[in-house]
Amino acid sequence: MLKRAITCLLWFVVSSGASAEDVLDMQAGALYDSNLSRAQLHYDIKSDTALQAALAWGRFVPLADNLSLRATLEAGGEAYTRYSGLNNLALGASLGMRRKFGLGAFAPWASGSASAARLEYQNSIRDGWRYELGLGAGKRLTESWDAEANFRYQHRTADKELAVVPGISGAVFDLQSHEVGLKSEYGLTDRVSLAVGFDFRRGDVASTTLRNFTIFTNSDAIALDPVFGPNAVGYRIFALTRVWRVGTSYALGTANSINVGAERWISRARGGLDYYNTLVGASYVHAL
Repeated sequence: MLKRAITCLLWFVVSSGASAEDVLDMQAGALYDSNLSRAQLHYDIKSDTALQAALAWGRFVPLADNLSLRATLEAGGEAYTRYSGLNNLALGASLGMRRKFGLGAFAPWASGSASAARLEYQNSIRDGWRYELGLGAGKRLTESWDAEANFRYQHRTADKELAVVPGISGAVFDLQSHEVGLKSEYGLTDRVSLAVGFDFRRGDVASTTLRNFTIFTNSDAIALDPVFGPNAVGYRIFALTRVWRVGTSYALGTANSINVGAERWISRARGGLDYYNTLVGASYVHAL
């Protein structure tokens, strides 16, 4: 129902009048993940690098003074160098509304967003839909420094429920989470900016390991996960995750930039099932 509502509103906005402006965002880059499997034990931890590409096309519509709507169709994909079963394509739509409370660069703002996307993987165990709802608010504090806070709810569905244990769900990749975050960006020069952020996530995590009794007793869904080998088992567990982020952006002009960033994830789950992973990425972005 949510994806149908988003689609109808999206096409209404895309067909809007002359006051609307075109939106075209393109991104290409690479991302290294030190713990793709979200595992605790060293022999279960799998790392890999993915090549990534994304495209968003749509319209930016001024609705009233200081109120605007952004609607886009979005497509993206990832290709992994080792674990080809994780190669994926995503196709979806996104809507965002933003309100500025006053005039000038220092006026505070608030935003809301909703999106839906279809996810298709080379190994179909992860196929499904991803839905997101978000809220945000922020303010420029000085000529060079701004800060924002945000909230995000995400629900990812799974097409397949391949149960392997009687009485226990097999929908390992049917996941829900809530996340709150803080972000601040500082302009070092006219071209270079530095950003730092912190997120706190509360929700489901899919962890893949060899058969593991501790995870088994603390999970609420179990299924085979052939992406990481014939003996790999996927578990859905509940975890609290803290994410630290740092990044820098170099503007090549008014519409192009090169971005480099790193994230450190620290997750705590029931039964002492803690895991850590580091993500490092770089991308080229064109935003019209």
